[in-house]
Amino acid sequence: MPHKIKKAELDELYTFVGKKKNGIYVLTVVDRDTHCVSSWDVVLERTSEALQACLERAPQAKQY
Repeated sequence: MPHKIKKAELDELYTFVGKKKNGIYVLTVVDRDTHCVSSWDVVLERTSEALQACLERAPQAKQY
């Protein structure tokens, strides 16, 4: 039986590839109890659509 996630946390890391103008975001959804990443994505822009898509790929949690 899969682990039920009680509380999930959406986080982001902004980093550079090569030069500062080549910035990217690494989005993660983390299970607060186990500290395991349940979803992730790499995007060029931080948009609400990108955050929502990452969240929708993660297992359902009771609280975000």
